[in-house]
Amino acid sequence: MNTIIVPTDFSTTSAAALRYAQGIAEATGIDIEVVHIHDGTSHSLNNSIRKGSAEVSLQIHRRINELIASAIQQPCVVDGPEMTPEDLTVSSREIVGSPARELIALSKRKGTQLIIMGGVGTGNVSAVTPLFGSIAREVAERAACPVLLIPEDYAGAAPRKVALAFDNADTLQQLSIGFNHLRLALKPEIHLAHVQDVSDETAFCREVKLMMEFLESGFPGYPVEVNILKQSTTAVSLLEYVHKNDIDLLVLGNHRRSFLGRLFGTSRKTVVIDTALSPLLIMPLK
Repeated sequence: MNTIIVPTDFSTTSAAALRYAQGIAEATGIDIEVVHIHDGTSHSLNNSIRKGSAEVSLQIHRRINELIASAIQQPCVVDGPEMTPEDLTVSSREIVGSPARELIALSKRKGTQLIIMGGVGTGNVSAVTPLFGSIAREVAERAACPVLLIPEDYAGAAPRKVALAFDNADTLQQLSIGFNHLRLALKPEIHLAHVQDVSDETAFCREVKLMMEFLESGFPGYPVEVNILKQSTTAVSLLEYVHKNDIDLLVLGNHRRSFLGRLFGTSRKTVVIDTALSPLLIMPLK
């Protein structure tokens, strides 16, 4: 069974992630699984509830059901047949354990197509429930499947204007293959942001030629807009490009040896995840 995993900390951001997942699910026909990962402790004001007790589990399931009931909207149409609430399958589960570790394990599970989660922590903070922000970064870096990060209180629906950021033809090919299923289902406007990673003009022209050859075969009959960004592009300037062009989904490859891996390494990656105003889709690269 193909599944979109939506982890929740019961924050408004995770509710926004669930609403976003609904749009993706309706377009693709993929089921949604809402997951709450915790340490077995209730975060209610009632300190008499024992850790790991059945009452903790009942409280969590009740909150998950309330979240689903409030976040899931009436079905919308995305260039396809309208779905009814009965057609949209949303299941839920609780897991006792480390949020990052369990989500990475779920990303490796057969059938997991995508994780959609809040990129900024706004839920309950305690020694055993860390902010979603740090979890989002770790999951985005280590997950085996694509991870889509939703900014705090994001109100947008399925993406209509998507930018694939890449530094060479190989990265573009991997991103386009990985994004192809969503591209066919959502039919968004595609922008290609080529971050120039070579200073030699001859090498750059060769890279552009390879890119154009791939575009002719990778996007046959599908219009795309190509933007060349300077070699000095930083994480912040790429986000400015996204804002200037009204991009509502930025797609990045996660590969430590790639230029984008260096560009968004350590603190710069933190800047992108913590300050992006549009959703980010982080795709693992080979």
